[in-house]
Amino acid sequence: MDCKFCGSIYVVKFGTKSGLQYYWCKSCHRKFAGTDAPPGMRTPTTAIGKAMGLFFSGSSLAEIAKQLSNEDGVGVNSSTVWRWVVRYSRQAGKLLRKVRVSTSPTWVIDETSIRIGGVNMWYWDVLDSESQFLLDTHFSTSHTFRDAVHVLTSAQGHSLTLPQVILSDSLSPYPDAIQTAFGPTSRKIKLQALPHSKGADSIGGFRTAMGDRSKVLKSLKTLEAANIIIDGFVVDYDFLKPHMTMNSQTPAQACGLKPEFNNWVGLVDYLGRVVA
Repeated sequence: MDCKFCGSIYVVKFGTKSGLQYYWCKSCHRKFAGTDAPPGMRTPTTAIGKAMGLFFSGSSLAEIAKQLSNEDGVGVNSSTVWRWVVRYSRQAGKLLRKVRVSTSPTWVIDETSIRIGGVNMWYWDVLDSESQFLLDTHFSTSHTFRDAVHVLTSAQGHSLTLPQVILSDSLSPYPDAIQTAFGPTSRKIKLQALPHSKGADSIGGFRTAMGDRSKVLKSLKTLEAANIIIDGFVVDYDFLKPHMTMNSQTPAQACGLKPEFNNWVGLVDYLGRVVA
């Protein structure tokens, strides 16, 4: 038995609770259960990771609970699956959305109208055209200059390099927004119309992922829930889903990153070790 937190082999038994054996790590001084489950959880990591992957592929909570019961013998309900989704979306988003990447000279900004909880919203995305790495996302009830500034400024904070060209469908709010977001360096940035072939070229993989994301977001009742879940979507898109248009690499790999995980099972295990 190795430590779930630090991987140390210096582990001793530390009593039982409800028939479950617990252990104590002499290296990091933490206690954990002797099961294939993340610290503080009872369900195996594989089942939680499977549930996360199914959710972000568009499956409903009820469908996921039924599949875990039928295929994995894990008896959970929709509420439990939802708690996993919230917990690991928050943890993954908090950890991985701090990552900054080097981008290509061309970025794409995209806005989509979506209805959440009976309210018409705008969902903004900024991504690198070459790697298709999603730099930032933003929900708003309006489609204004101020919203454009917000998402561009936030995207800049996730990139180690500045764009030379920004592609967009609707150009009206962006000239002033680019000048405000990028300051003096904005003079070097050109704003261009996104070609009609964008689905096959600049952001092909992103457009494919949009279908799954929209299906899940439309099922949510509040903007608060949508903001939580969107962190999980960004992580799922950037770090876990290979894109055929990039030789089956994830956007993170296309940016030169080498994460320790390549699916939600691995990510849940990783979070269990690094998030105390």
